[in-house]
This record gives sequence, C-alpha cells and structure tokens, in this order.
Amino acid sequence: MTVATPFQDEPTRLKHHGSCCLTRQVSHETLPCADPSEKLLQASGRDSPYASDCDKNSSALSSTSSSCAPASVLWDSFGSHLCHQNVLKRHKDALRLEAELHPLRQILARLMAHPTHNRRGIFNSPVDAKSLGLVDYFDVIKRPMDFGTIKSRLHAIAYRSQQDVVDDIRLVFANAMSYNPPTNTVHICARALLLFFEDQLDAFLPELKAASSLSLPQTPWPMTSSCDSMAQQSFSTLPLNGEVKSMAENFSPSVLTTARRRRKRGSKRNPAHSCQFCKGMQCGICEQGCLPLEPTLLICNGPHCSGTKIRKAAVYFVAPDGSRQYCERCYTGLPAVLSPCDSKDECCRYKRDLLKRKNDEEIVEKWVLCVECGSGVHEICAMHNSFIPEDSEDIYRCPSCRSKNQPSPVNSMDDGECLWTFITGRDEPTLMPAIGLQRPKFVAEDLEETYVSQYIQSNIQELMRNSSCTDSDKTVLVRVISDCNRSFTVPEVVRKHFCMARINSGGAFPLPKQVSYRSKAIMLFQKFDAMDVCIFCMYVHEYDGEKVTTGAAESFSADKRVYIAYLDSIEHFRPRECRTAVFQEILISYLGTARERGFASAHIWACPPTRGNSFVFWNHPSSQRTPSQERLVSWYNETLSRAIERGIVADVKSLYEICFEPFLEDMGHQDCGIYKNKGTMISPPLLDGDFWIEEAVRIHETHFARHLKCKLPDGRISGCDFVETGNGPTRSAFVEIAKLLRDKIISHPDSVLFRRPVNAAALKLKDYHHVINCPMDLGTVYSKCVFGEYKDLGEMIDDFELMISNAKKYNPKGHFVYSKADDVSELFFSELKQLLSTWKGETVSSWEEFKSTRLALDEVPVEKSAPISTIVGPKKTEPDNPSGCGRTVCHSLAAIEGLKAGGAKAVHLRMVGNDVWLLEKSQSVPPGVKNSAQGKKPQNSNKRKSSSSGSESAPKRRRQSWLGEEVGSSMRRMRPCFFACSLLSKSEPPREKEPSRSLGIDANSMLDDTVIKSRIADARHSLLEFSQFRNLEFDTLRRSKYSTAILLYHLQRNDAPGVVPTCCGCSTFIKDVRWHKIGRVAEESVVNRARGSLSTSGKAEFQPAELCKSCYELRADKDEFIPIQVTLR
Repeated sequence: MTVATPFQDEPTRLKHHGSCCLTRQVSHETLPCADPSEKLLQASGRDSPYASDCDKNSSALSSTSSSCAPASVLWDSFGSHLCHQNVLKRHKDALRLEAELHPLRQILARLMAHPTHNRRGIFNSPVDAKSLGLVDYFDVIKRPMDFGTIKSRLHAIAYRSQQDVVDDIRLVFANAMSYNPPTNTVHICARALLLFFEDQLDAFLPELKAASSLSLPQTPWPMTSSCDSMAQQSFSTLPLNGEVKSMAENFSPSVLTTARRRRKRGSKRNPAHSCQFCKGMQCGICEQGCLPLEPTLLICNGPHCSGTKIRKAAVYFVAPDGSRQYCERCYTGLPAVLSPCDSKDECCRYKRDLLKRKNDEEIVEKWVLCVECGSGVHEICAMHNSFIPEDSEDIYRCPSCRSKNQPSPVNSMDDGECLWTFITGRDEPTLMPAIGLQRPKFVAEDLEETYVSQYIQSNIQELMRNSSCTDSDKTVLVRVISDCNRSFTVPEVVRKHFCMARINSGGAFPLPKQVSYRSKAIMLFQKFDAMDVCIFCMYVHEYDGEKVTTGAAESFSADKRVYIAYLDSIEHFRPRECRTAVFQEILISYLGTARERGFASAHIWACPPTRGNSFVFWNHPSSQRTPSQERLVSWYNETLSRAIERGIVADVKSLYEICFEPFLEDMGHQDCGIYKNKGTMISPPLLDGDFWIEEAVRIHETHFARHLKCKLPDGRISGCDFVETGNGPTRSAFVEIAKLLRDKIISHPDSVLFRRPVNAAALKLKDYHHVINCPMDLGTVYSKCVFGEYKDLGEMIDDFELMISNAKKYNPKGHFVYSKADDVSELFFSELKQLLSTWKGETVSSWEEFKSTRLALDEVPVEKSAPISTIVGPKKTEPDNPSGCGRTVCHSLAAIEGLKAGGAKAVHLRMVGNDVWLLEKSQSVPPGVKNSAQGKKPQNSNKRKSSSSGSESAPKRRRQSWLGEEVGSSMRRMRPCFFACSLLSKSEPPREKEPSRSLGIDANSMLDDTVIKSRIADARHSLLEFSQFRNLEFDTLRRSKYSTAILLYHLQRNDAPGVVPTCCGCSTFIKDVRWHKIGRVAEESVVNRARGSLSTSGKAEFQPAELCKSCYELRADKDEFIPIQVTLR
C-alpha cells in the first residue's frame, strides 16, 4: 500500500465567494513563498531571551566567512553533548519556548475554524489586493497579516515569545477594522472575533499581559448605527503620531467584563498535577510536569470498521496471540468458530477465546532522578537512553550538574567545515559558532552514503537554494537507512485464479509461490538546534525482473519495475513553503535513479491512511491533517507531471487500463464486462502489499462465506452457479461433478452431518481443532468446485477423502458419525463411477484414469458421443495479449507532448481514460450499472422469495475468470489511484536534461549492490513496532529530536540493546507475543496531597511490566495485560 502525507498540513486553496464586502478580505492564493511579516519582524527589532545568545553569536560571525564545529568524540553517555552550559541553555530555551507557544495553537485553530464570523475563511489567507482591485490597500495597511501566515510561523516555532503571536493576531483584526468601514461585514466579523480571542486568551493564558505594541491608524469612518459607537470612539481616541496603545482600551469595560465571563466549560485552571510517576515534580529543563503519551495503537480488524482505530474508553476484544482486535460492533457478527484464514496461530480458533479489554490505557513520559541534586527531569528532555550502561538510572547525573565543572570545548575541525541549523525562535537558519558547540554523539552524517542518496540530496538542495529562505539547503540530509533483499508469499487464492504468460509461446504459466525484491528505505533529515530530526521517509520495492525457468521450454519474465510502497512525513520541515516541492522532488529524483539503473516501469497506489493510524512515523502532530483520497491523487498528479516535464517519466496510465481493460468486451455489462479469453486471467504485476492482491483475497473470502450460508428449506446448499446454454445443461466436467455433489450426495439423508463445517464451539468439542488440523465438509467441497478452486478431479477427491478421514480420526470406530462417514463414502464413489461410465460409454472400474480431468468453470462443452480426450487433460489457450505481468505502458511522442503541456490536469485525465463518469463526484458506479445504495428500495425487499423444496432460482453465470472480473470492477471505480508509469528506456534517444540537475554520475555508478541491513528499518512495520515499544513519538519537535536520536543510535549500532522486549519476570528476550501491562495513572487529589497519601483506595502502586507467555500464565491479574505481537528478533 502507498500513502503520501507530505501535504497533510498544507493551507487549503479557498475559492472566491461572497459579496463585495467579503471580497476585500478574501484571497485566491495560498501562503506566499516569501512571508512579508518575517522581514517586518526582523526590521522591528523584537527581542526575546530565547534567541538572545543566538543573535549575539550570529552577529559576531557576520564578518567571518564560515564557522566550524568540533569534531565527533566519544562521549560517556547518550546525551553528554548537553553537559556544556551554553549548549544546555540553548536546549532549555528551545523546549520552554515550544511549550509556551503550544496553547496559542489551540486558540488560533478555533479562530480559523469559527463557524460564524470566519465561516468562509476570510481571515485565513493573505489579501490578494491586485486581483481584488484594492489599489489603496497597501497604502492604508502597512503590515499585512493573516491567520495562515501566523499558523505557518507558529507551527515552525519562529516566534520568540507569546506576546509576538498575540500582537500578530490582533494585527489581523486591526487591519480588517482599519480598511473596512464599521458597517462592512468584514469589520463586524473582525470585531466579533477580537472579542472571542480576548475571551479565549483570558481563559487559557490569563497571566499574559494585555498590552500590545500595535498602533492603529486614525480612520474616521462615518457611523450609521449606535451599535458601532464603540468602534468610532476607539478610532477617534487614537493619536495621529502612532503612540503605543493597548488593544484592550479599544473596548468598554462592560464589553470586556461580559467577554471574560463567557468562559468555556473546562477552561478553569486545575490545580497542580501529581501522580505516582511525577510526585508533583516539575522538569528542570522544560519546566513542565507530567506529559501524556499515546497508548498502544489498536486497529479493528472487523468487516465493518475497515482498519479504523478503536476509540478511547471503548470495549474491544483481542486474540491471545495479538494478531487482531475487534470492536464491539464487529465482535457481535463474528462466527462461533473463526476461520483458519483469520488466524495464523492455533491458539485462537473460537470466538470465546477472544479476550475482553477496555481501551483506557494512560501512559506518561518517563522521569529520571539525578543522584547528585535529586531533581527530576523528563527522559526526553535530558536525552537519556536507559538501555545504555553509562545512562543507568543508579548513576545518572542531570545536565545541570554535569555542566558545572565542564571545560569549554576545543574546536578541532577544519576551517572549511561548518554546521547550519534552524534555531527555535528564528525564521532563518543560523551558522552555529565554534565556541560552545558540541555535536551530538549520533548524527545522520555518520550514516553510510550511497549514490542514490547523494543524487536525491543534491537535487533537493538545489531546489531549496532557489527559495526565499537562504542557506536552508545546508540543513537537510538524505540517507538510505535500509537496503536489503526481501520476499513475500503469493496467496494461494491468487495463484489459483491468475496466471503468467509464457515468453515464446501462448498459453499460461502458474504464478510463483515466492517473489523476491530489493527493499530500500530513504529518509530525509533536517537540523533543528544542531540536532537531526526525521522529516520524511519513503519505502520502495525494486523487482529485478529476472527470468524463472522450471523446464526446457517453460519460463516467464517480468520487466524491471519499482513500487513506491509507503510514504510518510512530519510537518516540522522548514521553510514550510518549500515542503511540498521538496517531498515531490525526493520521489522524482528516485524515479530518475531507477530509470538510470534500467527499471522500465514504476507503480504507485495512492492510499491515504485511516485517521489516527500511522505508516512509518508513530503519532503525528495533532495539527497535521490526514489527506483525503482526492487530495492524495492530486498530489501524485502534480508530482508525475513534473517528472514528465523533466523527461524522467514517459507516460502514465492506470493499472486498470493496462491489465484489466484489454480483456473486456462490454464495459456496460452488469458484471463489469465479459472477458474475451476463457480460462485463468493473466496476472497484473505481483507487488508486495498491492491493492489488487488484497482485494482478490477479500472478495474470495466474502463470496465463499456468503455461498456457504445459502441453503434451501430442507437444509441443502443453494446456488448452483452453473452455466446454462441452449436447451439444457452443458457437458463440461465441472457442471457434471457439481450436479453430482448437489443432487446425489448433499441431498441424501446420510450426508446431513457433513453438509456444514463442524461447529466445535456449539458442540463443546474443545479438542477438535487440536486433533483435526485441516477441517473439511461437503459444503466446502461443493463451494470450491463452484468457484473453480479445483484444478482437476483428483484435487476434489482428495478433499472428499480428507473429510472422511477426519470423521474417522476424531470419532472412535462404532460411533454413529464413523458409520455415516463410511456410508457417504460408499455413496459418493458409487455415483461417481456411474457418471464416469457415462463419459466413457462403458463400465468404469476405477476413477484413477479420470484423475487429471480439468474442472475449469469455462471448459469447452462436449456432447455425450465425444471422446474422453476432449474433457481430460490440460487445455492450452492462446490469449490475444500474451505479455503477462510484464506489460508496460505503451507511449507515443504525441501522448508525451500532451502530458507535458497539460500538466497535472492532463495526467488526471489520462488516468481516468474512457471512464469520464469518474470526473463527476456524484456518480460512483459506471453508467448502466445499478447501485444498491441509490434509489428507493423495492417493495418487500426484506422478504424472502417463496420457493418449494425442489425449486431453485435461475442460476447465475460464473466462469473461471470470475475473480479477475470482480477485482477489475473494484479497480475500475478507483482507477485514478493506481499509477503505472513508464520510465524512459535506454533505447530511446536521450532527452535534454537540465544542466543543474545532472550530477555527472553515470548509470554504472548507480548500480550499488551494498546491502544496508537494520533490524528496525528493514520493514515498515518493524520501524513502527519499535517506535511504539520505546514510545518514540513525533507529535512535537521536542519529541522528534529525541526519537530521531534513538533511531540514529540503533541505525549505527545494529546489535545495540533495547530493540527486543525483555521479560520482567525471567529476564529473557520475548518472542512472538509480549504481554503488556495496561498503564494506569493514579491522580493525587488536593485533600490527599495535604495528608500525604495517594488517592488509590489502598491499591498497590502501579508498576509497568512486559511479560513473556510463561510468566503471564503465573500472574493472578491477567486482566491487566494485553497481548502485542513481536516480530523483531
């Protein structure tokens, strides 16, 4: 699956609405590339203690050409670079400023989403005076400001104090009230929002001073109503010389009193927090108390939720092996016996084995105590790693104690080396001074550099050099953190219903069981306060397309292709206006390297994550929005249009158009088309985690379960699904065998016990699935025959004999079931011999000679007088397009030029193809296809149709390619999401490249076979699992610094401790499943705090625990633990 979240917090493009009074504050643009407020802020000379040291250092270095950082040395602990006073002071200022600005994010979000006075977002974007015809706007408004610009700088922590943010917010209202007359709608909305803002400010930050450095110009507007006398009086009292006035003075005391009384529920400040973890302490670095963390991610695997996150405080059910969870809604519809496909472990085969839990876990950041001064600090603030022996809690000394007698560092780097980094509280990157700077122990520069990362890094640096933020390109770094060989197993369902094409001759070839590929993880880092922060990560799969031969003349091949598997990003990137372009450049540059290395095609599935879920980075910032399907597709369209302009991508088409549409004759058929070629469908490219593979498995499971539930009044299975042609049934082997099972075997009274799967839960057979490893029944045999699961008659008879052997194995000889099994077996083989005798025209002594009879659903029918050879043995088919899964996008020069000229819109139209109905959002199905969700329900739709015991409804058409048709139907509705890009081949004439984009690296140097293995980064789920286990979150810049430092530590030391959980009971490494104790925070009340006791009602203090299965079985409080899968070794 593919996801791209680099634009999750991009400002939305607001359309122009409203009357002339609203248009004066509405902009048609997003945030400009150059923020004018940043230059005005620098010119205004605002000062703050959080950036005073950096300002002095920057001014001292302004006359020098470069600055140097000390060389990397061996430190005695993980965060020892904080032991110097000046570095520690800068670290404290950054963390405290981030904490102080956080409440203003909530206030600004409420202002931007106000449902009444900012309903159309008139204050959220800069005013486009040129397009709106406001000639005198910049003559009246000297400092334009809007909420979007404030949000961009606030989330980038570019403000130096809370007062600066408040001044800019008030400036937005002052500009609107100054330029627009009091009777204007914009003026009225601005005044109402200003009252709302003062109310929120008094509720969240009452200690913040109301004084502002904002001066309002005199604007003597004529007043037309008494309600605006307040505004007229405020403007008339302002002096002409621009004297500093308080914004609160512009309102009468009665208005301010009323506003302050309207406090929102819950805005009252609670007393100081105290629990068993913090003991009422305050961190000496960030000056904050207990900070909550995100608990373990729980995803519902039920059919109704489609992988959504289980909400907090909700009851859910989890398997003992931790493989899946179900919410209450999905749990109700589960069968008593879970199907084997739903469980990989035999420990959970019944619904009753699921464990009931409540999603109410509470965890907080870990505290560490200094052995010298006794003060407590957050583990994240102190950059502490408890898994390093030097950072043991028994000998831990806080950075303040270690910095007392620490000598100043000595600069030992060359003059040409320097370090550029963004500083908290500043807009522009800063060249750090040599004196007082200590580089952290683990940095991204120490990771191995490859030609691919070098090429990508050079391209994005050049792109950033053209931005308004100078020297920002020197703060980014790209590295390949993982490059290893991997493989995945092709599902059995896909192997039965799809095939590959032979190279030289027509016909089909079975799919391989295993597909190998090369997995790469590319990560972007950026410097913040001299520390690396993970910003963007991309997992790609490279399939080399080597030929596979199993015989003298049977072989298949696939073109070399790449698959963009996962994309994820964090919103901390700066400058924010370059974020989307930089993330797109990473993808484009990688496709350029793939093209140079001989890859012919690239595949992308635009799949956004569910809300609250994560693909690579654990716990994104709350302000980072999850992209919608339309926004994600639009982002890829823009990216690929740029790649086409650069000559990296030749053509773009939908995977549906390449692999499914060529096999369709009638696009308006109710089953979404009839395939031209009979037999198994040619397989699309086999890609690990691709949509069509998962969809094929899902559709097969749904149809199979639905077919087993269908039954007639007498208990027999309904739904023959035969192909009826002419005046009677066909003579295909599949039809004859299926009719034999339905009419002769299943309808017989002796087969009543074998018609359905054994319900071991209802029959209380607790050891049934321990004795019987592969259950089988007549209903399953019949359904597999109807759905074309059997290749030949021998496979069907093997399943029938398995059912008989299971009955005899579990039941003793002489048992009623044992005797009935013998009767059903005798009946089946007797009826089978009669049928085979009809085929041969004489009496058949054994069915062995018909063992290879094909049971394909669309086998050519024959008459009774036809020889046996027409229905026995494999039948070769000659497909019209035997290119197999190696099909590439066919492109022409005219198509390329059209895509280059049309941009992103042309790419989208190319993806839509002939299905222009997809451009209409109101239509979700092809024309002529009935949608069950639309229109009125027919009368008596909930009532079953009356039928006698011997009658059945008209049979439905089903062929061997039915699964491919169903998958094609699903992909047709989502065809713009599946990109199949054709990369330029070497046989074509070389296109002109931009000289600045070329690095002078030839294709041979790109063929780097260096294997970079990492336990935590070789797979996407491994990195996410490790981050959840160690609580490495990325929701704030403070936590992102610490999480990145831990990741870099383990990327450079693959055998370092702290990756695999250790059991608290037996001190051994936990395998497969770890039993995690649900976190509880015992809040200390005010009364009990005065008495010196916790409000735990006599309960023992909570102690975190991670147990193995053996130690968990010995615990009495099993309900306090939840199982979590462990895949790391």
